[in-house]
Amino acid sequence: EALPFAGGQIIDGFRVVYASVVYQALEGPPSVGPDEPPLVVAVEDFGDPCAADPTATHFPRLPNAIAEGNEIAQLLGVRPLLGGEAITTNVLRHQRPSILHIASHGFYCDRQLHVPVEARQGYAVFESVSPGSILPDVGIALHGINEALVAANKDPSTADLGEQVLSFEAIRSWDLSGTRLVVLSSCESGLGEIRHGDGNRALSRAFAAAGARSTVV
Repeated sequence: EALPFAGGQIIDGFRVVYASVVYQALEGPPSVGPDEPPLVVAVEDFGDPCAADPTATHFPRLPNAIAEGNEIAQLLGVRPLLGGEAITTNVLRHQRPSILHIASHGFYCDRQLHVPVEARQGYAVFESVSPGSILPDVGIALHGINEALVAANKDPSTADLGEQVLSFEAIRSWDLSGTRLVVLSSCESGLGEIRHGDGNRALSRAFAAAGARSTVV
C-alpha cells in the first residue's frame, strides 16, 4: 500500500486487501466435487519426557483431549483419530475433509527470544530453541513427540519428527480445498513469526494456503 501512485501512495486512493492464497481474491474456492467426511484428531498423551532433564523441551499431557475428540466425532458421525493413531501419515491421508477438528498442542518456537519455562498444565512453553533445533518453527504436536525429542537429543544425526509433527510445510501441502471449517483446539495455534512484507507465518496461514475456507485458532 506504500507504493507511489498519482502523487501519493496507493492506500490513499484504494482499499487494500491481502489474500494469502489465490482463490481468496476470486468469487470463491475452486470446485472440488462432493464433500468428504469430517476428520477429528485428538492427542492427550505425548509420551514420556526426558526424566533426567525436566527443563528439556517437551509437551505435557493434555487432559480431556480424547474425551473432546470422541464427543466431536460423535456429533459429526465419524470415527476419530485418537492417541497412537494420530500420526502425520494417518492425518494427511484424509484429503479435503469437509470439517477438520484437531485437539492437541500447537506450538510456536521463537528462535530469537529466550522464553522462561513455565510449568503450566496444557501449555507447551520452551526455555529456548536453538537455530538447529529439530522442532519446526510452527506446528501441531502429534503422538510420540516426546520420545522423538529425547531420541533427537541423544543422537541428532538420526533425528526425525516426520510422524510426530504437523509442520507448516506439511499443512500447506495438504489438499484442504473442500474444507469449509478448521478448528484448532490447541494453545499457541494463533502465534507465528511476523515477517516484514510477508505477514504472519502461523498455522492459520498454512491452512488457508492448503485451501481451507475458515480456521478457528
